[in-house]
Amino acid sequence: LAAAPTLLGVTPAAATAGAVTGLSITGSSIDSAAEVRLGRGTYGSASGLAVTFISASTLQATFPATITAAGAYTLFVSNPPYSSADRATLAFTVKPGALVRIDVSPAAPAIGVNQTRVFAAAGFDAHNNPIAGLSVNWTALAGGTLSGTPTTTSATYLAGTVAGAFPNAV
Repeated sequence: LAAAPTLLGVTPAAATAGAVTGLSITGSSIDSAAEVRLGRGTYGSASGLAVTFISASTLQATFPATITAAGAYTLFVSNPPYSSADRATLAFTVKPGALVRIDVSPAAPAIGVNQTRVFAAAGFDAHNNPIAGLSVNWTALAGGTLSGTPTTTSATYLAGTVAGAFPNAV
């Protein structure tokens, strides 16, 4: 029976949601029939990765484009007979992709004359993963003014003294 592999690292240490990425996993005692899986739960619930090269110290695998949820994952490398005693793990991160959408809320608020409303912005990639660390530039186009720091993910809008409909004012 094969011994459990020892894993030292994976390059790159992260992939982008929805992108095909080649991985190089280094370690020792990697069996020529080793299996690689990536998942958030158990080995049995993880997705298999396409293995393209194996030596006793290096394993090349392809991260499939089908994994679209950003977050913390576990890379499982298992030698035959693929039992928990013959398995090693590494932490792996799937990052959000590029910003494709910014949602502003509330979308269509009713604000009284001289009243304020806080607006918030959230960015998302093509797979609806939230994008952290956005710097948003806010502008009041009609009906009122903005107060506060206009480069954060929220801004306070002060309605003016004239009642009316002001679509897309913020």
